[in-house]
Amino acid sequence: MFALGARGEREGGGSGTALTQAASIILPLLFAFSFAYRGDLAAGIVPIASMLGILSLAAGFIGRARKAPWLGVVAAASSVAVLGVWLTGNQAQEVSHWLLVAATVLLAAVAHVFLELEHARPRGAARAVSLAAAVGTSGGALLLVCAAINGSAASPWPMVVGLAVLTAFVVRHAGFARREPLHIAGALGLGLGLLGVHLAHGRDPGFATPSTYLALLVGAAAAFQVAAWLPRSEAARRWGHHASALLASILAFDALANPGSYGVVGLAFTTSALAAIALVSATALGEGLWVFVTTGVLALVQAGWALEVLDRYPPDTARTALALSALTVVALTAWPLCVRRLREQPWAWRAAALAGPAFYPALQAAWVSAFGDFGPGLIPLGLAAVAFTSAWTLSRGSSDRQRAVAWFGATGIAFVTLAIGLSFTNEWLTIGWALEGLALVVLWRRKMHVGLKYAGLAHLAAATVRLVANPAVLDYHLHASTPVLNWLALAYGVPLLALIAAWRLLSPVETDHTLAWEPFATEDRGRPIAFGAIACAAAAAMVMFAWLNLTIIDGFTSGERLELALVHMPARDLVISIAWAAYAIGLLVIGMARASAALRWTSLGLILATVAKVFLYDLGHLRDLYRVASLVGLAASLIVISIAYQRFVFGPPARRAEPTRA
Repeated sequence: MFALGARGEREGGGSGTALTQAASIILPLLFAFSFAYRGDLAAGIVPIASMLGILSLAAGFIGRARKAPWLGVVAAASSVAVLGVWLTGNQAQEVSHWLLVAATVLLAAVAHVFLELEHARPRGAARAVSLAAAVGTSGGALLLVCAAINGSAASPWPMVVGLAVLTAFVVRHAGFARREPLHIAGALGLGLGLLGVHLAHGRDPGFATPSTYLALLVGAAAAFQVAAWLPRSEAARRWGHHASALLASILAFDALANPGSYGVVGLAFTTSALAAIALVSATALGEGLWVFVTTGVLALVQAGWALEVLDRYPPDTARTALALSALTVVALTAWPLCVRRLREQPWAWRAAALAGPAFYPALQAAWVSAFGDFGPGLIPLGLAAVAFTSAWTLSRGSSDRQRAVAWFGATGIAFVTLAIGLSFTNEWLTIGWALEGLALVVLWRRKMHVGLKYAGLAHLAAATVRLVANPAVLDYHLHASTPVLNWLALAYGVPLLALIAAWRLLSPVETDHTLAWEPFATEDRGRPIAFGAIACAAAAAMVMFAWLNLTIIDGFTSGERLELALVHMPARDLVISIAWAAYAIGLLVIGMARASAALRWTSLGLILATVAKVFLYDLGHLRDLYRVASLVGLAASLIVISIAYQRFVFGPPARRAEPTRA
């Protein structure tokens, strides 16, 4: 048949000869389907694989001689399909996995032989032989993984050896021009294959020992790392490093397949080694995104392991895990700051800034397992120290790193607030949120990073909601014996001052630094709306109003706890009405002093609410002097407010100018 192909090439046989030679390949492949499908023929894998190998060789030679490279694609796809049909039959459970590995490697090797011979041919032929090699290799790897997952044999070594050889074929294939992205296919196939088999058989008694398998994972990633440095072309090296980082990230998840079988040191060494391989590739590429992905994967793996199995270990083991995780956080934070190629990459320093938050669940779980309830806020304080140190280091560099300083500063402030919330209870969490929001606004004034402003506003909004719309605030403490200057003044006073300070910081400069995509960035008489400043002022007004009412209610409470009783109490209702009127006058004075229409309208609305309360609620239950005092106070307030509006808001009407005489 090979001589026939060569002679046809020399004699330039016609199309009838080409069809005859193609039929001589396709028809035996159809017979192979029949042998594989019919279990009663008892055809073993050796004769079927031998026949497929011979037919694939013949298809390659005829396709090369007759310039019909598509025959190789048909032969490769048919060979994979025949083996797949055979594996689904009765013989699938009885086949030796080593024989299956030999069969798949043989068929892939045949396709790669013609790839080596034809890759430099015209583009159409090169694409055909490249497709044939890809089909044979990927199909063989899929068959190996499926057989290993569904088979009864627990030993992973046949599949590991087969995948290693097939992956080597893919890496060689990726070394040719315009085939460089195949490095990614090789990494995906090897990583997902190892992960799938481990998930299926990791708990079987005959499976590899944990230390051996962890060493295998590190060895596979290291081999890909070495292969990434071998190609001569720059494109092949870059794709090789991408594949190396991808494989290391996939294999890191393998630690979660059977987490209970790994020791602390073994797991930490394996995940750290895989992360180091990925970071080396990221550094070689100068790609900060791989640093970000590696940090996230490593944090997820360690958190999953710590939350699932760490509580089964004694405290000494938990302390070891805590120390190793802390070293990992410091290393991941310092890596982009110390490596020059990554220092100016935004995703790199974002990963460094978020390393602490990402590893916090694992660190906190290890701390609780090691020390119990002692010092729950120490872990956040330690991570805050790492973030502030990084921010201080970057602030000494060029001005281009100010965004990175903002990220680290925000992370550090968040951890300080978390430490306050974990170490204290009740109003201290609200106070911490308010102070963090103010600190973020201060940092925004220095760095002008829009994310800092909205992060600060979010914290201030959360503190406002906890003070204004949170019924649990009534249960923070017992009824205070001291009026006014009590825990209510602290719980509401500090956030109130933080809101006022944020308003004063935002008001003069926010409109000058509003971006086009921000809410309320539409022009208002030539300038954007100061959304943040207005929100802080409104929140401060609500918090002040809530504190004013709760303080009065607390002063008239006789029980042990502060309660919002709906019973009528003439003295309390009168004091509340007077306080509302005084508060409205105060808002009016501030609104006139700052020429703020919003404050004046708020004052007017509160006055109307006070009038409605007095006439519809108070007067129906007040008697004697309480009713007289209420009416007199309301009348005086209305007179003062009307005079103030008439004199300072509306003003006297402008006189019309008299016409001059000629």
